Amino acid sequence: MVAHKRAPTRGGTWEGLNTGRIEADSVHVGDGVYLGSGEFAGLEFNEHLYMGPGANTSEADAFEVTGHIHPVAVDGWELDLSFPAARTRETVGAVARAWSIGDGDAALELYASDAVYVNTDGSTTEGGADIASLVASAADAGEVELLPPLFVRGNYAVGAFRWTNDADEGWVLAVLRIDEAGLIAHHEVIGE
Repeated sequence: MVAHKRAPTRGGTWEGLNTGRIEADSVHVGDGVYLGSGEFAGLEFNEHLYMGPGANTSEADAFEVTGHIHPVAVDGWELDLSFPAARTRETVGAVARAWSIGDGDAALELYASDAVYVNTDGSTTEGGADIASLVASAADAGEVELLPPLFVRGNYAVGAFRWTNDADEGWVLAVLRIDEAGLIAHHEVIGE
């Protein structure tokens, strides 16, 4: 499940993307990334949702939401709402294709030389060349698919990426920040 979510609150709005799944034991798990506006402009909210075994959303059973709010600007990157959204969409689509086929050469053309990639476990890979090597090493890991909708605001995007291989499948959310040259400056993966 992937959906845009707009949560108006007094003084501002949180808008972004969330995704989730129901596991075999009826545990509901989800993640979301939201960009703030109004009084929350310049902030990003990352959430994690958990609903225990046997819980039922239609019966309004309790669930737990955890997360953190932090500045959207990272590693010298700044949010530019005037940046062409079409260019951001094109870059995100191209990076999904590169990851899906393990095309390190294409990745080298997409990531800035000082780009930062943050994996789900918090580990980082720094530099476009090292990230391209990481992409190339994913050649046999399975397919990666960018699921609609893609949330884009200027040079900032949040997308849900589904991966599949012979043994397993899963999904993650990715936050991609594009620099003024149209290259990926920061790529952070959130989820499982």
